[in-house]
Amino acid sequence: MSAAEQLLSVRPAEAVNVDEIAALADVAKGTFYNYFTDKDALVREVEEAVREELEQRIAQTNDGIEDCAERVARAFAAMLNWALADPTKARTLLRMTPHFADPNAPSNSGVRGDVHAGVAAGRFTGIADEAGIVLVLSVLTGGVNRALDLVQKKKVRVLGESLAQALLVALGLPRGDAEAVASRAMALVR
Repeated sequence: MSAAEQLLSVRPAEAVNVDEIAALADVAKGTFYNYFTDKDALVREVEEAVREELEQRIAQTNDGIEDCAERVARAFAAMLNWALADPTKARTLLRMTPHFADPNAPSNSGVRGDVHAGVAAGRFTGIADEAGIVLVLSVLTGGVNRALDLVQKKKVRVLGESLAQALLVALGLPRGDAEAVASRAMALVR
């Protein structure tokens, strides 16, 4: 799967073939088919594994955190840390997930729950659930893409804090509250 991750981090799945994957993995093409029925099965498995790893990181980061604004900002910090620690997996996920910002995707249940809770509690105001979910996912993926270019953690932390603050303001938090939440969350980027 590592070979597939490497290739899928730089090219779309349609541009990668089984021969390349097998060659990079240093296995015979027939060996590939002992594990996967076809390339699409491998692509799905890679996507699921990478997404699962990210979801676990976010869950650990948000363990015991009740405030939805804190959870959204901390999820962003977790994504940034994960992307900096393993840029290949981050690029793979961003390239492979065409419906990353789909509010109804099962993999977006966490953000969906946080945004819904924020709207229901009045913490997030002036925005509908779906728009809030798409906004959060779009800012997070855009931020991760830029972080992969910046590389330096200090620069990533500054960018992350600014983006998290803007996101929280867009979700309806007062500016001062958004600044404090974003600052606390991005202190986790190390």
